[in-house]
This record gives sequence, C-alpha cells and structure tokens, in this order.
Amino acid sequence: MPHSLVIAGNSIDDNLTDVIKQEIQEVSNIKFIPGFVPDDRIQVYMNACDAVIFPYQDILTSGAVLLAMSFGRACIALNKGCIGETLDDLGAFLYEPNDDKNLLTAINQAIQKQANLLTMGEHNRQKVEQWNWNYVAKKTLQVYES
Repeated sequence: MPHSLVIAGNSIDDNLTDVIKQEIQEVSNIKFIPGFVPDDRIQVYMNACDAVIFPYQDILTSGAVLLAMSFGRACIALNKGCIGETLDDLGAFLYEPNDDKNLLTAINQAIQKQANLLTMGEHNRQKVEQWNWNYVAKKTLQVYES
C-alpha cells in the first residue's frame, strides 16, 4: 500500500503555507489542509492516521502529544523538553534537534516499522491513561509532603 502524508493545521506564517503548497503541488501522496482544525475534526485526523508527526523546533511541551497518545497513535517527535520525557522508544520515533535530516530519518523509520505502529500506539494509550486525576493528586501530595 502506498504511503501518504496529511499535513493539517496552522503553519507558523503565510510564507510557510505558500512554500508547502508550492513544494507539494505535484506530489499525489501528500495532502495539505492549512488552517485551524476545529475540535470536532481532530478525531477524524487522529483516527485516520497510523502515526502523528510533531515537527516542533522550539516547543518543550505539547498537549497535542498527549492527545495523540490518548488516541493510541505512535508519535514522531523531537527529543527535547517534556516531549522527550513523555514519549519513549516503545511508542515513538524520537529525533535529535541537531540536524534537519533527523526528522526525515524518523519518518523513514516509522515507514519501515509500519507493522509495529499499532502496538506502539497502544503503548502510548496505556501510558497516558495512567496520568489521570488520581495520579496527579498523588504526585501533587508527594510534592507537598517533601
């Protein structure tokens, strides 16, 4: 089955949006859906994908990563800040920030290990489900007790 990429959501600026549109103009297996993704459409994208890519450069934490994990999706993300601490090699393809080609390498690893993506996503779902209100309350209590 051919691989495809969906790029959905806001880009950092109009110039990047234009560059993406131009670069993928004649690429049939990449679909770009720019703009805000309404809450009721997020589940459509999450349920349709095998993995979620977070190409952040400067962000250290992301609720979107937790959202993807709650949908049982494997993740591809920068190994930096809380993202690198939240995800692990059992549920993600983490890449280092020191080289622009590392993101592409991580995407290619996910393609090569496509048969593992469901298991990786299930690992993420189970991991994120542990972080419920009781867990947060216990951790908060531990901070106050120490």
